[in-house]
Amino acid sequence: MGGVQYEDLNKISKEIWQWCEERNIWIFASYISSKDNFEANAESRKLEPETEVELSIPAFNKIVKTFRNPETDLFASRTNSKCIRYISWKRDPGSEAIDAFTLNWSSVFFYAFSPFSIILRTLTKIKRDQAEGIMIVPNWPTQPWYPLFHSLMIRKPLQFNPDINLLTSSDSNPPIADLLVLLTSEFDKGLSHSSINATRSAISLIVDSEIAKDPRVKRFFKGVSSLRPSRPRYESTWDPKIVLDYFLEIPPNEELRLKELSKKLVTLLALITGLRMQTFSLIKIVNIRNRGTTIEIKIPDHIKTSNKNRTQPLLVLPFYSEENICAASALQSYLVKTRSLRNVQELFISFQKPHEAVSSQTLSRWVKKILTESRIDTDIYSAHSTRHASTSAAKRCGVDLELIIKTAGWTDRSQTFARSYDREIVKDNQQFARSFLNC
Repeated sequence: MGGVQYEDLNKISKEIWQWCEERNIWIFASYISSKDNFEANAESRKLEPETEVELSIPAFNKIVKTFRNPETDLFASRTNSKCIRYISWKRDPGSEAIDAFTLNWSSVFFYAFSPFSIILRTLTKIKRDQAEGIMIVPNWPTQPWYPLFHSLMIRKPLQFNPDINLLTSSDSNPPIADLLVLLTSEFDKGLSHSSINATRSAISLIVDSEIAKDPRVKRFFKGVSSLRPSRPRYESTWDPKIVLDYFLEIPPNEELRLKELSKKLVTLLALITGLRMQTFSLIKIVNIRNRGTTIEIKIPDHIKTSNKNRTQPLLVLPFYSEENICAASALQSYLVKTRSLRNVQELFISFQKPHEAVSSQTLSRWVKKILTESRIDTDIYSAHSTRHASTSAAKRCGVDLELIIKTAGWTDRSQTFARSYDREIVKDNQQFARSFLNC
């Protein structure tokens, strides 16, 4: 009862709570079986305005401006219809018909905001009647497709536009030829093997056939691997000492402006932990603890490597004698400099008002600017290359491989480090010529 979604219910719950508080009465929520709670159950099943779901007026107007005004709202009631003419699910004094699926949609330019449970049925009806209109598909986190698609654990949020012919076939088994046409179109866009496979996986989740086991699909992906093989992004990496030497040349932390100190801090964190920018964007002030000789930072939020059987990252920043390259000292200076500006719990905030929390993309831009200022070729190396540089340098310095893998967030049995991150330092290809000329 209550909550911020429905103002009326929220107001009632506050009044009840205040009434009880004035009389020193405590109220608790308790379970009552349906057979003993028939009156409340009956009321909850009535179609009230608060239970109607609809697209907001500004969003609807924006869509109509892009396309054109629809003539009929196929799934509506008198409380949420977006058109003068509308079709309701049950008896409604203002509707022109009941149950849109009993009518032919080809004669009108429709508007449809259908419940998720009948989305595929709606698509099938559009195809059968060859109808034209505006259909809204909600992307709620509670809908079945949302966790299904996100269970694929791909690097970026899945942008999947399913082909209507694949999703509306009567037997829920799309022809393999149609599927291959769709996958080929993804290949023609320049997508990699993993991205095309993500599309294939998304389709597999919502159809009955085991697409991945089909020999034609297997051969298609074998051809994709041959034509567009997966290669590591970097054949070599840069020496972190280049960036550290740059920090030794610039003024101390107290003299740096917020902009310079912010870029320096996130770069030092990236180098001494080997973690991703996503992790740093989730650091909150309440999770930072000064232990005297070290600063510990907990990351309880869900990140890319989160798993029910794996521990969350714990960043340990030791205090180093040379403050200009000490991440712990830089963090302390940053907290002091941002104390009066801060209105959010996130550690990293923007330089300009209103000093909001910044995203991982912004942190990547900050790191890339430091690499540029350190004269590292950012046309080749991105901010993520700090992960390659730091972990490769740690291995060269004799750090135990198991510790490197654990610190950077890989699994103990992972081959990711050896396959994609362990790189040699880029060599000076001018060294031979210079030595010859200096003889």
